[in-house]
Amino acid sequence: FSSTNFALSSIGLLAFQGISAHFRPSSYSQEVSTLLPVCSVNTHPGQRTGDCAMEVDLATARTVLLSCIGDKGLRRENRKFLIDIRAKAVEKDLRYAPFKVDRVFADGARAVFVATLFADVERVAIHYTAPAGFRVLPAAAAARWITRAEPDLSRPAPIPQSTYDDFVKARPRRVRDGYAREHTIIEEHRGPSQREGSRLWFGKSFYDAEGRTGVGGFGVYDAATRRFAMFAPPEMAGWSAGAILVEPDAIWFGLGQCGEWGGHSGGLLRYDWRTQSAQRMETRGIVGGLARLGGGELLAATSRGIAIFRGDAQQFYLLDHTTDGRIVVVRAE
Repeated sequence: FSSTNFALSSIGLLAFQGISAHFRPSSYSQEVSTLLPVCSVNTHPGQRTGDCAMEVDLATARTVLLSCIGDKGLRRENRKFLIDIRAKAVEKDLRYAPFKVDRVFADGARAVFVATLFADVERVAIHYTAPAGFRVLPAAAAARWITRAEPDLSRPAPIPQSTYDDFVKARPRRVRDGYAREHTIIEEHRGPSQREGSRLWFGKSFYDAEGRTGVGGFGVYDAATRRFAMFAPPEMAGWSAGAILVEPDAIWFGLGQCGEWGGHSGGLLRYDWRTQSAQRMETRGIVGGLARLGGGELLAATSRGIAIFRGDAQQFYLLDHTTDGRIVVVRAE
């Protein structure tokens, strides 16, 4: 094909030369279907990017942004189309590597997010204040934040392990998947942590495939007494913790699942200290960082972008490229 027709709809089939992709249902599907029923895209002969599942990340009167999820959850190039509605034609077809937002640091009324290209060749820092919004920092100002966001590669101390009987009780469906006692290895690690005085709060993480597994939850180690206390809310049973935020009235976790075929998001969980109950909220992408602004906004760095929670309302933002190559933060709507 030198050009291929495609329809943007919740169950449409997108076929480019070198790409065959099925759309996942999206809140933008109806809007996009109305926006652009059919158009034609010129492709580049011989260019292949592999099969992937497409998601509509952004749709406006001028722009359609598609993300591409390949085998084992691998993010491939984003596709951004600039549309001429009157001509029902694509003016530009841009391709660029997507970003994942790794960490967020908050200090009073401001915050800084650190993001990495999935190709791991470029990192950027983004300054945020309300209501001013986002600003990508120049390299010199970003350097200290990027250094601060480097992962801790030291091996964490062992934590108390769940037993197989704990696993059977907490995750009966996983047992039915074939995780019999004689073939199952329970291997849980200390995940994200936050120190509060002499106590270290942490979430549990584990690989959940190929006979290895665990039971999700969290714990605290008190250095004064040298004792652990472990918590296992049912809502966390099948999930690893990817981020933590300890507050006076609650503890928050970003949840994710790590398996042979990549990871996927379990959303955001709030565990209330007073009621000892948990509430889960959906997020776009796996939450890898949490912080609270002085004005009350809860900020989440995710593998797909930035989520900001104001009470029960959530707003999501994407890192996008302009036609001249600049990185910008755009609201996903």
